[in-house]
This record gives sequence, structure tokens and C-alpha cells, in this order.
Amino acid sequence: MNRLASLLLLLAATSARVNTLAAQSPINFSALVPRTDSFVVMVQGNPLGFQRTTFERTELGLRMIDDVQIGPIMTQHTEVELAPDGVMRSTKQTGQVRGRNTSIEIAYHDGRAKGSATTPSMAGLVTTAIDTAVTPGAIDDNLLTAILPALEWSPTASITLPVFLSGKGYVQSLTLAVKGTEKLTVPAGTFDVYRIELSGGQAPVAMFVTTDAAHRLVKIAPRGAPLEFVLAK
Repeated sequence: MNRLASLLLLLAATSARVNTLAAQSPINFSALVPRTDSFVVMVQGNPLGFQRTTFERTELGLRMIDDVQIGPIMTQHTEVELAPDGVMRSTKQTGQVRGRNTSIEIAYHDGRAKGSATTPSMAGLVTTAIDTAVTPGAIDDNLLTAILPALEWSPTASITLPVFLSGKGYVQSLTLAVKGTEKLTVPAGTFDVYRIELSGGQAPVAMFVTTDAAHRLVKIAPRGAPLEFVLAK
């Protein structure tokens, strides 16, 4: 086969891959704009830390950078890299939980995730070797809140996503469903929001996203925990 024919076949295959992923995923990655969101972490009604999430475009695609600190309990730095079409490239995370070092380092390639994760458990730190197939269109769990503005929200929206749990090494389906609308006041201001429930994981989580086209996340509240993340700016 001559070089021109080979190139045309390669371009056709690449285009088909992108179109297939676009058809499978409800995430409109082109809607993700560079931004930084800062949250106050509230524990039992008192400020005890922060979360700062930055989304940026790079020469190779997209990058999410997230930093969290909750008092003396934990610190965490995460970087997730994606291709322009949203295909996962890598996840790197370092941190400490009660003085113990944690880490996640995973490379995504050809439909597989390879790497390792050292995460806390009831029995202490657990290190998991990861080498597994990943569902097409799956996103890393660290991206879940960052991609909310790229989903199509409405008063009746219910969206199920394949999510790769990078600390455990497998894909799980999580559902985000709108349960109502309300007006919510946080340090960043007062917003009309959708109240969204995340289900399918270990415990339900309430998320509050603005009803305007920006669909900005303004609050996260895990059910049954005295913990909230509220938008500061």
C-alpha cells in the first residue's frame, strides 16, 4: 500500500474514533473553557480548608489541576490530562491523609489504564496495582465535578456516566439527576441552581449547579457528612 493510501486510512480511522466517542459521551468537551474555581471547605458549619480547581487548555489538549486542604486532616494535589476530544491521557495525584503519604499515577493508552494507587482504607494505606481495560468514553473520577459545565442540564435531566475510579482501578456507572431548582447563597453570591443528586457510588452526594448557560458548580454536600464545599469566587 502506498504512503498516501496509508495516510488516508489513518485519518479515516482517527475521525471514526473521534465521532464514536462523541456519540457515546454526553460530555461536550468543547464547552469547557479555561477557568479557576475556589471553594471554602465547611466542616460542621465552620471553615476548615479550601479547594481550588483550574481547568486549562494545553498544546496536547486539556488539563485539570486540583488542590485541596482540609485542616490537619488531609492535603491533595491532582493533575489530570486529556486529549482535545476528551480521551483520558494520565492522572497524577499526591497527598497526605493524617500524616500518611498517598499517591495515584495512571497512564491511559489504547483503552487501558496502567499504574498504581496508594489510598487510605479502614485498615490503613492500601497500594493497588492497576492494569485494566477502560470503557470507551469513561472519565477519571477526579474530573467529575470539573466537567459539570459541559453537560446538558435541564429541570428533568438525568445523565449516567462511566467513571474510572482511579484509586481502585475499575469503572463504575454514576448517575447525575436533577431533583429540583432553588436559589442558593454562598460566599461567591446568590445563584439560581439545579439541585443534582449523584448516585451509584459509596454514598449519595448533592451538587448545586447554576441554571444559566455557564452551569457553574457552587456547592457540594455529601449526604450524611458534616462537610460542604461552597463556592468562594
